[in-house]
Amino acid sequence: WTASCDASWAEIAYDESRQYLDITVGENYTNEERVATIILTGATTKTFEVTQSASIISAETNHLIIERGGGTYTLEVMSDVSWTAETSYDWIEVTPDYGNAGKSIIYISASPNWSDNKRYATLRLYIGEYSAIVFLIEQEGVKLSAPEQVTFDAVGGSQDIQITGNIPWD
Repeated sequence: WTASCDASWAEIAYDESRQYLDITVGENYTNEERVATIILTGATTKTFEVTQSASIISAETNHLIIERGGGTYTLEVMSDVSWTAETSYDWIEVTPDYGNAGKSIIYISASPNWSDNKRYATLRLYIGEYSAIVFLIEQEGVKLSAPEQVTFDAVGGSQDIQITGNIPWD
């Protein structure tokens, strides 16, 4: 008899000494279960299916808020296959940018934001070509609060005004 398989991701080999059909599959880098059909042909025909579950990856959060002054933050990732991490923003650095199956820690470092504006970035975790998780990273800008105008009458004097912000005084 002979054996064939309709999927390139499943390899088959017949071990005649043990009369076993060895089936080998690699990591499934997709978010979908996949199914292959094995056909045994001889005096009769027998078919059966081989299924492989979808890859699973998770993290403790998908939204990270970073202080204006920057810093390094940790993110725990759990996966049943290897993965890669990618961001295209120059104010974010991710190390390591890959991991294997199991528990991993990613370090996300951000530079200080000296702009008045809040800024945003994304971090993507990939399983193969599939973007499995997208994280939103946001960082506050410089905040400085002071009165719009301080007025003195003709004789002069002094006033205490409150100034608040998220940057230190020089």
